[in-house]
Amino acid sequence: MLWDVLLTEVAVQLTQCEKNHQELLARRC
Repeated sequence: MLWDVLLTEVAVQLTQCEKNHQELLARRC
C-alpha cells in the first residue's frame, strides 16, 4: 500500500514536470 502511494506520487510529479517543463526550467525534472 505504501509503495502504491509513493509510486503514484512520483508519477504525478513526473507528469506535472513534463506538462509544465517550460514553466519549471528552474527545477530539475
